[in-house]
Amino acid sequence: MYRKFAAVILCLLVLTGPQLVQAASTPHDFVKVKLISNVSRVEAGKEFYVGALFELKPGWHIYWKHPGESGLPTSVKFAHTDDLEIGELKWPEHEQFKQGELTANGYSDSVLLFAPFKVKARSTGDKITVMAKIKWLGCNGSLCVPGRKTEQIELPLGSLTKSSEDKLFRKWFKKVED
Repeated sequence: MYRKFAAVILCLLVLTGPQLVQAASTPHDFVKVKLISNVSRVEAGKEFYVGALFELKPGWHIYWKHPGESGLPTSVKFAHTDDLEIGELKWPEHEQFKQGELTANGYSDSVLLFAPFKVKARSTGDKITVMAKIKWLGCNGSLCVPGRKTEQIELPLGSLTKSSEDKLFRKWFKKVED
């Protein structure tokens, strides 16, 4: 496993090293990511979702949790206060890409990687905060650029209220792999 991972990294560096240096001085707007929720207000004991929405420029892709023979897995690591319970990250169905002789798994256009949350009944305060450390490798036909971002979202406590993003979560929930 370690040798395969090291070989992938070495290949990426050899093939994209000059482009990575060049890309360091260019804007990284080919992969945009933001943290969103399906609710605008949370309620103790009721489930809600928070996710990282990736929007990619045409021709770009990021990788699935099992990237295949090339690439690096996308990562969304949630940090939260003790008054929250968090479930497993949901991975929608992925697509396959050919990169030369190699096959990779990932997403193009957009994807929402999300997890269920629940506020514990003994929660105090008037809001909850969820933070996510997000990492990805964005690639097109000739360039791969790693990205990372820390995002956070604050949601007030009260009666559970769906947000304008709820429809988007429902769309992606239908595409989650079992």
